[in-house]
Amino acid sequence: MNLLPIAMVCAVTPVVVGQDQPVPIGIETRYIYRTEHALRAKPVASRQDVLVRIAEQKQDGAAMLYDLRAMPMVKGSHDLRSALERVDGGPMDALPAAILEAASIVPKTHRGVDARPDPAPPRLGGYQVAMIGAGALWLTPILWFGGRALLRRRKAPAPIAMAAPPTLADQLRPLVEAAIAGRATVDERARLERLLLAHWRERLSLAEMSPHEALVKLKDHAEAGLILRAVERWLHMPLGAGDGSPDVAALLAPYRGEPVVVPNQEVEFKPMKANAARGEDSR
Repeated sequence: MNLLPIAMVCAVTPVVVGQDQPVPIGIETRYIYRTEHALRAKPVASRQDVLVRIAEQKQDGAAMLYDLRAMPMVKGSHDLRSALERVDGGPMDALPAAILEAASIVPKTHRGVDARPDPAPPRLGGYQVAMIGAGALWLTPILWFGGRALLRRRKAPAPIAMAAPPTLADQLRPLVEAAIAGRATVDERARLERLLLAHWRERLSLAEMSPHEALVKLKDHAEAGLILRAVERWLHMPLGAGDGSPDVAALLAPYRGEPVVVPNQEVEFKPMKANAARGEDSR
């Protein structure tokens, strides 16, 4: 590049070539600077307001013409001398100023919101769609067989142990044991007789009889009277006689599969009195 015509124009004063308005931020511009001292660009520092490099230099008589390229980084006036230094180490303040005006690239009418519509998202091409479909078809059998394998490995849940519902045998057991052991109270004796009577009265047609008559008939029955006869024999047996207490499990065997008797099925009556040979009922 021939700098002689430019040297004739800017004999002493530095000028910005081809610039009649502020330079936009981030845009490199050309600046012709003439001085009698040898110059060089300073190393670039962090957060520098303006970046300057020497594109070309040429002797102009006793002076030097420097073709500078400057890029402002912030808005405002920038003295390019701040990015240059003299080779001889002399002060830059003795040289003519090199002012570059920088303006924001955003227009004055801008209000902080981009009025342009958002760009449409890129559309998938035919090749991409085909590849996605092929990948899905390739993964489908793997996922299917993998899912079946996981399901097979799952252990079947342990069955929940369901407690058997209580039966009439469970309802009678504490009363029978207490009566045989001689610990049954009058109310417990009465409850035992009520439960047996409520269970057998329909089967033995005892509904029309009084509780006392029904119990007499119940004791005479071969199956229904087992408990009553066994309890009565044990209560009336002298102390030290016999082979021991009756087999409670055998006495309750006919009632193991029978449902419990609810309170509204029980009949209110006083228990039959027996001679207390063992001294239990006289209390």
